[in-house]
Amino acid sequence: MRRKTCRTLLKAKPPARNITKKERKALEDIRRNQNLIVIRADKGNAIVVMDRQDYNMKIQMLLDTDHYKKLNKDPTTKVEKKTRDAIKESSIPKEEERRLLPSESRPPRLYGLPKIHKPGNPLRPIVSTCSSPTTELAKYVAKQLAQYSGNTKSFVRNSEHFIEILQQHEITKQDLLRSFDVESLFTNVSVEETLKIIKRELIPKGYSRI
Repeated sequence: MRRKTCRTLLKAKPPARNITKKERKALEDIRRNQNLIVIRADKGNAIVVMDRQDYNMKIQMLLDTDHYKKLNKDPTTKVEKKTRDAIKESSIPKEEERRLLPSESRPPRLYGLPKIHKPGNPLRPIVSTCSSPTTELAKYVAKQLAQYSGNTKSFVRNSEHFIEILQQHEITKQDLLRSFDVESLFTNVSVEETLKIIKRELIPKGYSRI
């Protein structure tokens, strides 16, 4: 079966190109140009070609605030040890514990997605925590907390859920629809209050040491 599949693939004709020779050369030139960076936009499923110097400048502007400080050494190893110790001391089942223990971790990586819908095209900071010390633990905790989402009157799952809510109300011509955008929503959420809510909900469920 494997040999037959290989022979079939070797005989198969490659699909027709959907771009012209000039377009293909332009893409190759962009890829080789070290002064440019190709990145997806924050919204709209668009691809943006940015000047690398402009991109680096905007990233630096994000870092030049009181929210960040430069460290003298990479704390990844220390964070990994603290994470392992915290997991071992928790009430997480042993069979889950082994899967969550981090090893050979890498530090999180910061990058930015251009907001092409806003003047000046500022960057939205994104921190990729893939392979970081707390990646698997964060997934585990998020799964435990997922069961509590949707229990408040203000919860809206998505656009379809919002339409379902509106259909339960009688709307007149005098009614106005307004939306509000919270600036830096997640960074403005009180960590202390969030932890209090989590402990209040989880302790009765048997997660007293998470």
